[in-house]
Amino acid sequence: MSKLLNAYSNYLARKPLQGNVVTAIGLFGIGDGLAQMIEGKPGYDFARTARLCTWGGAVFAPLVGGLWFPILNRVNLGNKATTAITRASMDQFIAAPIVLGGFFAFAGMLEGKSVDDVKKKVESSWLPTLKTNWMVWVPFQAINMIVPPQYRFPASLAMNIPWNIYLSLQNAKTSSSAPAAVEPPSKPVKVAFGD
Repeated sequence: MSKLLNAYSNYLARKPLQGNVVTAIGLFGIGDGLAQMIEGKPGYDFARTARLCTWGGAVFAPLVGGLWFPILNRVNLGNKATTAITRASMDQFIAAPIVLGGFFAFAGMLEGKSVDDVKKKVESSWLPTLKTNWMVWVPFQAINMIVPPQYRFPASLAMNIPWNIYLSLQNAKTSSSAPAAVEPPSKPVKVAFGD
């Protein structure tokens, strides 16, 4: 196992972007595959997995792993605790809202949805997903920002397996699976108390 970890570490050191892209594709694929197993629908939706892998490899890894994490790594406020909290706060309160909105928009476009349908999906899914994101990722990133820089993005990707299951399930929800709005009765309701 240590040989495998050493080989992976060397690969990341030699080719960090390529390593992060390959890792993201694999872990987004695993997350979606597990999400589909949880859903228990007949058949496997390979196109859905391909869409999530495309997001992970073409957008998430280059932008978050290639651009955003290096910016976070430059934040150094003197002591580890203050630096970690600042990095985690920047990650979760600057990047996370943008990345999650981008995820739902990108997934919708790859699904062939109209601009209006993509907008509705972002509006209905973004805030609840962001709130859940903060419950999971704020504590994780506070710890993750203390580990050596070359392992931060891969650690995030490993945490992404359960997170990607959640994201895949959130994205797979259709408007019909959202709670229906309560309609007022069309006729007045008579309520009788006693005899």
